[in-house]
Amino acid sequence: MNIKSKLIVSGLLLTICASTAKADISESMCESYMAVVSQAVHLRESSVPIATARSMADSALNLNPQLWRFTIKAINTAYSEPERIKTMLRDGSLVQLCAKEVRGF
Repeated sequence: MNIKSKLIVSGLLLTICASTAKADISESMCESYMAVVSQAVHLRESSVPIATARSMADSALNLNPQLWRFTIKAINTAYSEPERIKTMLRDGSLVQLCAKEVRGF
């Protein structure tokens, strides 16, 4: 294998590792904020105003604007369709959608 081929292979491996690390970070951030969405479901069931639930997501804005936007949308859905959000929290699909939005792909 010549030096050019080695450099190409090394570059591909670095790209794959960077993509995997970014995916892991995105998923980790999303997983941590799913507790906020879950709490929003409970607040809705207790007739707490949605503004209170939304305020719980404020810290996500400093962490990642896409994470904040996704969390706010999920809280809005938790108030309008709580059963749908409960299902998505249980099956992990909400974390996957969040991670995709946070990553951008």
